[in-house]
Amino acid sequence: MQGLAPRWRRWVLITLVVLNGLALLLSRQGPRGQVHLWLFPRGDGLLVMTSRGRLMLLDGGMDAVYTRALLGQTIPFWQRTLDLVVLSEARATAVAAQAAVLAVYPAHTGWYPEDTERFPALEAWRGRVQVPVPWTVGRVWDARDMRVRVLGTAPFQLEVQIGRFRLIYAPHTSETVALPPATLWVVGVLPSGNPPPLPPLVVTRQAWPPGKTAIPHQILAAPRTRFFMAPEQGLHIVTDGQRYRWEIWP
Repeated sequence: MQGLAPRWRRWVLITLVVLNGLALLLSRQGPRGQVHLWLFPRGDGLLVMTSRGRLMLLDGGMDAVYTRALLGQTIPFWQRTLDLVVLSEARATAVAAQAAVLAVYPAHTGWYPEDTERFPALEAWRGRVQVPVPWTVGRVWDARDMRVRVLGTAPFQLEVQIGRFRLIYAPHTSETVALPPATLWVVGVLPSGNPPPLPPLVVTRQAWPPGKTAIPHQILAAPRTRFFMAPEQGLHIVTDGQRYRWEIWP
């Protein structure tokens, strides 16, 4: 009987470690019913994690190390596969960067521009996606609590809808291109074709005070808002489809 005591304590310790690990995993996935969206600095990408743990990566910028680090910080460590990846353009540097991310986090489904000529980076990208398909207007990915749809191809426009929350991601669109109503528009360039200057430029119905760097709450509280991403500035949004909260990161 005395020999059973150390074994009993050992199993209790193992059980506690397992339970603590499960609690950590559940906490990292967030409360049930909430969808997390991370807009990359400069508007270079969009990472979405649904309440069911499904993952979508749109673009991701030119720094694959940064994107992999973001994934490592935001998703459970045991989840090594992306459900959907999207390339908004076939620029070799952008394709190579996302392909480098897929070397660590391969994807089930991947959307890429239609009628794209094959080149080495794209072949590497296709080799890391189980189901690579060209995106066309109207193509839909339905994750139950989130719906993704291609609105336009020239320039590229993508809609992410979670209940009443609607985000339109148009990284290559100028201010002169008409966009449908949405909670938030993310637009990549100004009409001049130049990237947004510092301080961050936010275009709303009201004038934006020059030199102001903080983004007030009413910017995202108003519908049909355009947010021009500034260098080194990202946006984290959490929504249940009815309400949402946000924070600037990193």
